[in-house]
Amino acid sequence: MDGQKGVNAKAPGALGARLEALERGNRRLKAMVLALCALMAAGILMGQAAPGGRMLDARGVVVRDAAGRPRIGLSVEQEGPAIQIFDESSKRRLAMGLTQDDPFLVLYDGAEKVRMALSHDAEGSTVAYYDETGQRRAALTHAGDGSGVEFYDGAGKRRVGLLTAGGIPALALADAAGATRAGLGVGPDGPELEMYDAGARRRLVLGSEQQRGPSLVLYDAEALPRMGLAVSAEGPAMILSDERIRPRAQLEVVPAGPRLVFNGAGGRPGTTLGLPGEGAALAISDPNGATLFRAP
Repeated sequence: MDGQKGVNAKAPGALGARLEALERGNRRLKAMVLALCALMAAGILMGQAAPGGRMLDARGVVVRDAAGRPRIGLSVEQEGPAIQIFDESSKRRLAMGLTQDDPFLVLYDGAEKVRMALSHDAEGSTVAYYDETGQRRAALTHAGDGSGVEFYDGAGKRRVGLLTAGGIPALALADAAGATRAGLGVGPDGPELEMYDAGARRRLVLGSEQQRGPSLVLYDAEALPRMGLAVSAEGPAMILSDERIRPRAQLEVVPAGPRLVFNGAGGRPGTTLGLPGEGAALAISDPNGATLFRAP
C-alpha cells in the first residue's frame, strides 16, 4: 500500500460553504428587520393623529377604530411600501411590505417584540423565530438547491445547523462563540464526520468511502494531515506524515504480511521491515532508492 493510498487525506470542504450560504440568508433577514424597526421607531410608518379625525396623514394613511386608536398604518417610503396592524392597545402586532422590491412579513408579541419574520429575495427565502428578549432562536432558509434549519442559544449564537445542498445532508454543531466545531455529512462517497478547533481549523475527519473503505485522518494546528488510519481491500494501514505532508512512516498489513516502512525526506523508502510468509525481511536504501542492505 503506497503513500497516502487507502487514507483519505483530503477532507471535505463543502460543509463550510453550505453553512455560509445558510448564514447569508439569515443575515439578510436580520438586516431587514433592523431597518424596519428603525423606521417604525421613528414613527414613519405609524403616523401621528391628525386633527378633526382625518384618516389621511402626511406620510401615509392611518386607519383608526371608533375609539380613535390606530389599527392599520400604510406608507410608501424610500425602502418600499409597508403595512402595519395594531391591537386594541395600539401595540404593533404585524408588519408586511417590500424592501428594495423584496417582500417581508414580521409578527410581534404583545410587548412589540419581533417573534417571527419571513423574507424572500433573489437568493432565497428565510423564516426566523425570536424569543421574548428579541434574540433569534431558530431560522429556516432555502436558497438555490439547498435548504437548512439553524438553532441559536440565548446569546443569539448559532449552535446547531441542519442543512442539505446538492443532495448532500449535513449536521453542524457550534460552540458558545458560534464557531463550528463538528460536522456530519453524507456525500456521494459515503458519510464523514469532521471536527474543528476554536480557530475553525479542521483537526479530525472520520469517514467511510465505498471505494477506499473506512478512514481516520488527524490534522495538526495548521490543518495539515499528519496521521491517517485506513482499512482498504488490501488490509489496514497507518501513515504518519511530516509538516510538508510527506509520508515518513507507514505500518500496514497486506496479503503478503505485515510491513513497516520508514521513508526519507524525498519520499523514497529508507528502511523496510516485513514479515512475508513465515520469515522476516529487512531492506535499507539510500536517498536515491538504491539498496544498501537486504536480508535475507
